[in-house]
Amino acid sequence: MSEDKLAEALDQQTEPRRFWLAIASQRKRLGLAARRMLSQGGQLALRGVPDLSLDLLMRLAHGAMLAQGADSWTAPLSGHRVHRYAFAGYGAGPGILLLHGLGGSGISMAPLVPALVPLAPRVVLMELPGHGRSPDPVNGPLSAREYGAVVIACAKEMAREHGRKIVLIGNSLGGALALYAAHERPDLCEAVVGVNPAGAELSDEAMSGLPRAFEDANAGAAQMAHLLFHKTPWPFWLVARDFARHWGTPTVQRIIDGAPGTIVRSGSRSSRTSTFPCSSSGARRTACFHSAAWRISRASRARAW
Repeated sequence: MSEDKLAEALDQQTEPRRFWLAIASQRKRLGLAARRMLSQGGQLALRGVPDLSLDLLMRLAHGAMLAQGADSWTAPLSGHRVHRYAFAGYGAGPGILLLHGLGGSGISMAPLVPALVPLAPRVVLMELPGHGRSPDPVNGPLSAREYGAVVIACAKEMAREHGRKIVLIGNSLGGALALYAAHERPDLCEAVVGVNPAGAELSDEAMSGLPRAFEDANAGAAQMAHLLFHKTPWPFWLVARDFARHWGTPTVQRIIDGAPGTIVRSGSRSSRTSTFPCSSSGARRTACFHSAAWRISRASRARAW
């Protein structure tokens, strides 16, 4: 089944079972591809594995979110059209805002939702401008601080609706944005959780390790899998090459170009810092989780906190 036919089936909602059977049939092939990826550097590893687009994945995930009862809407925030998902919870705690990483979408934070809805009256997954279902900004890609303004506007709206401060949970860029929002507006934030948050000091060596655009999508897929995951989920290989292509888009590159921030010298040591004052969030409670090699921490660690 071609990608166009898969997309048509999704839109018509007539063949969902056939689609998932087609995906499941690729699991063994993807497992073999992953092992070849480690030994061959990605040059031939994905031969025969479908090269699906991130757009198709987003459409599938969107349908799954709606099927699970999510609200979905796009509305202005800080001068931009911003898409959000929200799940009604049944907890007495503060509302929770989930923030995804660079180049990602709200879908990437969805695995945290089941553990959070018993704790909060509402869990919101915001998609930054130019990410997920949020339209691209009219005047081009945003800087990190401009994304921060969007997060603050969303937090302000949620705090007003719930009549109290909220909790921000973010991964990677989303973690840095959560810390930034709490630093700038502690009156809005009850607590902050950063899961591998960006914003820490980076050495010149670490900065040079940040990937740019990839000439070869297979090699790019291997490198991104290594950077993003402790154990790569097999469905990722279906969209890994398109993910590598997406990494070279202006939306992503604008943030990477701004990552060095300022040069800080202490004696003979030179390091690069982020443009965010993340050392003190201003929230009453702050927790940051970092896993080995800057990969995604398990959700259970955040739940334990």
